[in-house]
Amino acid sequence: MSRIEELLVTRGMYDTIDISIDDLDEMEKYLSQSEYTGNSIDCFCPKCGANRIFEFVDCKPRINNGVVTVNIADSFGKPSKKPSKEKRYKSLLNSRYVLTYCCTYNREHNAFFDLLVTDSGVMKIGQYPSVADFLRPKTKKYSSILSEQYLKELNTAIYLAAHGVGIGSFVYLRRIIEMLVHETYKGANKNGEVSEDDFFYIKYADSDGIEKARYRKFDEKIELLKDYLPSTLVEKKQIYGIVSKGVHELTEEICMEYYHVISSGVFLILDQKLKIEEEAKLKREIDKGINKIMQFENAQKGNL
Repeated sequence: MSRIEELLVTRGMYDTIDISIDDLDEMEKYLSQSEYTGNSIDCFCPKCGANRIFEFVDCKPRINNGVVTVNIADSFGKPSKKPSKEKRYKSLLNSRYVLTYCCTYNREHNAFFDLLVTDSGVMKIGQYPSVADFLRPKTKKYSSILSEQYLKELNTAIYLAAHGVGIGSFVYLRRIIEMLVHETYKGANKNGEVSEDDFFYIKYADSDGIEKARYRKFDEKIELLKDYLPSTLVEKKQIYGIVSKGVHELTEEICMEYYHVISSGVFLILDQKLKIEEEAKLKREIDKGINKIMQFENAQKGNL
């Protein structure tokens, strides 16, 4: 997936990617009206209810909120001398572009993206359907490890980020992480592997040798459960620290700047948790099958 396609289908509102003249080929692919057959995006179609390929239909550049009616390709598509790379690059800057794509399964299903291109970056300032709509199937697969409540909260985090509400998004991402840790503790506690005292408290001796206890910090709880939790959550405990800081200290803008990396980390954690649960389920099925086979074999021996 190219950087601009990633901006279109996975990044939230007002996210920006840096650009330079080295990105000219990709910029012309998405921002010009040239006949580029490879200009398509792969995303969820809310109206079809399935993943589809969307093909490029149109790109209307706008300057000072007025529609430029000249086809970009016409400005340098048939000149006697092809413009230089630098001139082509500059012709795409400092403009607003409205991109239209259509679903290849049903061409009446459209996707629209509003981009602002400056000297240093491409910013997404509008789109329909929303990022939350595009990412809906990505969260549905977690229904086996997230309750209906937390699946809804994960979707809420995506929705808020798609509309530029970074702090609110961090609130829900933090709750997802806390839920995973506490549910993992409950399982380990039920199996007699982690006691309630060990999970909530750390015991220590003071300078006089008197035993005392303090509340265990959240990152210490993660460390305690490292043999049971997804590896990314254990290795990147900073993810929880960053979302917590976002809730209490960071600005809306900073949260939005951090969102893509942090949400990607949370999705990776959920993917790993899903794999752990699937492997545990497969192991139970194999154990059950082997026990059944052994019972049959033993019965056969008894009949000899």
